Amino acid sequence: MKKILITKPILSDYKSLLNCFNVKIWDEDSDGILDYQRLKEIIPEYDGIISMLSNKLDRELLSQAKNLKIIAQYAVGVNNIDLEYCRDNNITICHTPDVLTKATAETAFCLLTNIARNIQPAAANARSGQWKDWEPLGFLGKSMFELKLGIIGAGRIGQEFATLCKNAFNMEIFYYSRTDKVQFEYQVGAKKLSLDELLKTVDVVSLHCPLTDETKNLLNDRTFSLLRDDVMIINTARGEVIDQKALLKFLKNNSRAKAGLDVTTPEPLSPQHELFNVKNCLILPHIGSATYEARSEMSQIVCNSLLKFFNNEELKYILDT
Repeated sequence: MKKILITKPILSDYKSLLNCFNVKIWDEDSDGILDYQRLKEIIPEYDGIISMLSNKLDRELLSQAKNLKIIAQYAVGVNNIDLEYCRDNNITICHTPDVLTKATAETAFCLLTNIARNIQPAAANARSGQWKDWEPLGFLGKSMFELKLGIIGAGRIGQEFATLCKNAFNMEIFYYSRTDKVQFEYQVGAKKLSLDELLKTVDVVSLHCPLTDETKNLLNDRTFSLLRDDVMIINTARGEVIDQKALLKFLKNNSRAKAGLDVTTPEPLSPQHELFNVKNCLILPHIGSATYEARSEMSQIVCNSLLKFFNNEELKYILDT
């Protein structure tokens, strides 16, 4: 019987699909933390794994996985996996594209409305008992109507977020992408710009690009210098797309600028990190896909991928490495 490891508990609706396997669901409450070293120790016994972005599956670890035939990643991104090693050693990789689009776009939208209107500090003020009276100058925010929105990475999620902003606030849409998005341009009137021109133009920058060698630290000291001093920055892509030291310096030097982050470097970010002490930065614990609908479909996809793989059936969500 094939042995399957699920590195964190997932929604149970579709786990019955794996009843024909010997499945170990790692539970930190009873099993302890599944850190890199522990995963490296136990990986040799498994034929398949349902992995999370937090699992570092590099060459050193995968070289111990002598029985591993398939990785079903519980995410869209796979930057935690050594793709070259998997290709050279016939390890199949599946992931969960498409299903995160609406959930992640909604998270970006929530981050934007929150930082624009100072929702979190205002709620904290009320909860702490500081709310004594209506204040005409209290928690003044920024109207989102007819702002200029810049999308970096106009894939499914970027386009969905832009459409939300267009429909809700009649924003003017600009985008930076390797390829022309003709339908996107037609649907929301989006205009393609170079990265530098986009950063100089917009009121809101929202990151939706994958993490690659080209996008790592895409926002850095140089590119931050192009932004308006009251810009709003949203990141639901990957933390490494932003140089966090440069972001911290930018936010400290521009008190009217704001950032809403669902991703950081590293994850989790230490509570002592300086970004948590910057009033114009809101940080979430990577909840982009955290809806029952999205997580349920993700669970179905990864379980079906394992079942189909070991039954020698065609895989729908296989990653071309």
